[in-house]
Formats: sequence, structure tokens, C-alpha cells
Amino acid sequence: MAGKAGSETNAIGLFDRLQQAPYRFDFYQAMRRLGLSVPILKSPG
Repeated sequence: MAGKAGSETNAIGLFDRLQQAPYRFDFYQAMRRLGLSVPILKSPG
């Protein structure tokens, strides 16, 4: 369960960073990070 909570926290942090500074991320880099931070989602690549 601790891993799940950490992943959710990482995903929320990533969403916040994407919202505040979307220009810092390449589209594919952002998709990859989202896919890795939320293991329930199917890998985009």
C-alpha cells in the first residue's frame, strides 16, 4: 500500500508541475512520466 500512496503523490506532483510550467515538458516525456507514475494506466508506448 505504501507504494500506491507514493505513486499517487508523484502523479499529483507531476500534474501540478505540468499545470504550472507545461513548456518544461516535451509531450512524449510528459506522457511517459504520467504512465510511470500511475501504474493502473496502460503504458502509452
